Amino acid sequence: MFYGMPIRAVQTRIIPTGNANSRVYLRASDPDRILIDILNGSSQSSGTCSVELPTDAPIGKQFTIQVICSNNSISNGFPTTAITVSCGQFSTTLGYGNKADVYMTRNGWDTTYNNGLAIGPGATTARGSTSSGAIAIGVNAVTSYNASVGIGNNAVCGTESVAIGGGTATALSHAVAVGYTTTAGEDGTALGMGSGCNNLAGIALGMWSKATRRGELFVSTDHLQTNKQGFSILSWIGDTTNATPTEIYGLAGAAATSRMTLANSSAFSFNIQAIARNNVDDVTSGWTLVGVIKRGANAAATALVGTVTKTVIGADAGAATWDIAATADTTNGALIVTVTGETGKTIRWSVRGDISELRF
Repeated sequence: MFYGMPIRAVQTRIIPTGNANSRVYLRASDPDRILIDILNGSSQSSGTCSVELPTDAPIGKQFTIQVICSNNSISNGFPTTAITVSCGQFSTTLGYGNKADVYMTRNGWDTTYNNGLAIGPGATTARGSTSSGAIAIGVNAVTSYNASVGIGNNAVCGTESVAIGGGTATALSHAVAVGYTTTAGEDGTALGMGSGCNNLAGIALGMWSKATRRGELFVSTDHLQTNKQGFSILSWIGDTTNATPTEIYGLAGAAATSRMTLANSSAFSFNIQAIARNNVDDVTSGWTLVGVIKRGANAAATALVGTVTKTVIGADAGAATWDIAATADTTNGALIVTVTGETGKTIRWSVRGDISELRF
């Protein structure tokens, strides 16, 4: 019995040519478990069984289907072939003693349940396990993956992301997009109308702010769609184990995608704060580097303006040979940070750059 609605076994003989009847039944003590009892299982090699479930069950209602052999002996043996339970567009293969769960979803009974909530015309949470726990609220809001939340007209979400706002607010995997026509790339955050971050772990704050570099935090100061003026925080990280000058990047080991590249016809001033430490020997050093860099029509036209001012803020005696430099990269059109450590010593570097930027 299921909320007053019976489960009806449409066919109770699983193996039409078997030497004994098989049956489908419910236990009074466990009305939400359907038992498929295969008698003399080893002699039954094929067949079908159909169970009719009520179509008006509430969303989220669960039944468990389990395969048993109640009267098997050693001579009869257990079923040796797999048993497939099909429901909706999915199927699950079971062996003796195994079980499968079926759920009532927005689209009918299925072996997976998205456990989601969709409210509004055209709002959808994708069917199946990929959208477990998803919420879509608003006209054409779409949450297609696990634990995602989309609220607003045309809000679109990736895995474990949040999109709130109209005009197609879009959040990719593990991202947050809030505001009209915002777009947040993977692991990114975009807050404010028209804001966006199109690189990994970027953060864009305020109307029409666009973070284009990995891990960049960008704030527009003109708040125009053209996004020509703003300030940002950049970072470089890495480890060294020798005294060879080594370029470090926005994400350790990700050189090609993590350089701090300038746009064509742009310039920015930078104030870099750097810290380095050999933790084994308790040796630390810190610097500031202040300068200006520009890029013309292409990457080859990238150059420092004047001289970078470097200051040692404080350093232990053991860090006397360590060094850091900020230079222009005319191959990639970027500001690069190069560090020099010490042979045989593991030194970790963490660098932050405060940037004021103009684009044309």
